[in-house]
Amino acid sequence: IFFPLFSKATAEGDFEYIKRTINRYERFVYLFVMPLVILATLYSGSLVNLLLGEGYAPAAPVMVLVAVAMLLSILNMPYDNLITGMGFFALAARIHLTNLLFFSMLISILPNPRLFNLGPAGAAWTILLSCVFIGLFVRLFASKKCPNLKVTRNLHFLAFGAVNFGVFNFLRVHTAARVGGFLGLIFVLVYLGVFYGALYALGWIGKDDLKDLRQLFDVGRLVHYIRGEVSGK
Repeated sequence: IFFPLFSKATAEGDFEYIKRTINRYERFVYLFVMPLVILATLYSGSLVNLLLGEGYAPAAPVMVLVAVAMLLSILNMPYDNLITGMGFFALAARIHLTNLLFFSMLISILPNPRLFNLGPAGAAWTILLSCVFIGLFVRLFASKKCPNLKVTRNLHFLAFGAVNFGVFNFLRVHTAARVGGFLGLIFVLVYLGVFYGALYALGWIGKDDLKDLRQLFDVGRLVHYIRGEVSGK
């Protein structure tokens, strides 16, 4: 997605475009994807029971770790694409090779019954730590290659999400976990209301963010984009 955009911007020396694009992308993920991931982690047990059955209930913690890992992977993507988009393919290869070695080491240790014996949870921790590892490296080198890029600009959203999860997980365990059905749905609606209400009160969400969300569901714009890609115009 970002590779051709960043390649063109680099060729034109438009590093401000790169900065704006990554910032816009990160805000969208934090504002509209992260709350869904948090809900998935809060209701991981219910989702596993619904999709796989009660026999897979022990897999709920694994789902939580994998969901967080996937969120981090999504957030890492533009920085990874920036490095290759700027033409640093050898650097990207070294980063991913280092991450492969790190992943191989963890997957050999954490699930190993003769060592940590974490089983499936060990594999999930391996995925999560690997996403953290590569995320740190791609941000480090992306900021060096593109000096105007502020990789910590939106981390307050991540901190907000962590606090949000902690508070609502406590409430869910002590209230909504003991009920289901309609009351469980009410809990979800309350969560979303508080999440976005707090963001609005803090001034962390605005009209431009809502505009980006509406564009995601703009079918006409999507069709126009697809036609342009197919025709090469």
